Amino acid sequence: MITISRSEYEDLKREILELRHLLQQLREENTLLKGGKDSRTGSTAPSHDIGRSNRISLRVSTGRKPGGQPGHTGATLSMSDTPDETIDHHPLLCEHCGEGLHHVESKSFTRRQEFDTPPVSPICIEHRSRIKVCPLCSFTNRGLFPDHLQAPVQ
Repeated sequence: MITISRSEYEDLKREILELRHLLQQLREENTLLKGGKDSRTGSTAPSHDIGRSNRISLRVSTGRKPGGQPGHTGATLSMSDTPDETIDHHPLLCEHCGEGLHHVESKSFTRRQEFDTPPVSPICIEHRSRIKVCPLCSFTNRGLFPDHLQAPVQ
């Protein structure tokens, strides 16, 4: 049996308490580091990842400026000859003298078109499992739902 003095006992007790406190702090810090979001688990940029090493780009410079290069034939949306809807915008007053223009015929017009996609609406498909009773043995039979339907509504 090992005997220690009262002061040695108090010193060991104090050291144990300090080590427990330090252990608790390290556990909390470890939880923060492990549980933090990075570019794989959250919406942060890869450059903000903790412990990220400085990665070198493998992209080789071509010396050209970014964007369309000379000689590149661009592609753009073309105007439709048959728009689904036409809205006329008439000037109400002369910008120069303020005269009302509601009675004046249009000389010509310029066009601008906007293309909009219709809103997407979900399609509801109801699957019914029909129940039939066998006339021979009176067993209740149910139709099988497709495997991908696991819940009443999904």
